[in-house]
Amino acid sequence: MLILQGARDYQATVADDLALWRSGLGRRPGVTIRVYAADNHAFVPGHGPSSPAEYARPGHMDPEVVADIADWVTAAPATPG
Repeated sequence: MLILQGARDYQATVADDLALWRSGLGRRPGVTIRVYAADNHAFVPGHGPSSPAEYARPGHMDPEVVADIADWVTAAPATPG
């Protein structure tokens, strides 16, 4: 299980939402949790507090997030089918 969190996300926050994921799953084997300090809810990097207006500006997903997802998918064991 891969859990990703933008630290600037005001919709699902590190303090409230990610804390629940960590408490429920953080010690479970096979769980990877990553937090991206500059990223908002859409994993687009920025500065300062995120707001709804930020989503109106063009941006690209953080390349580190894309790389981490790709690495996690390629490293995941095959699921019996």
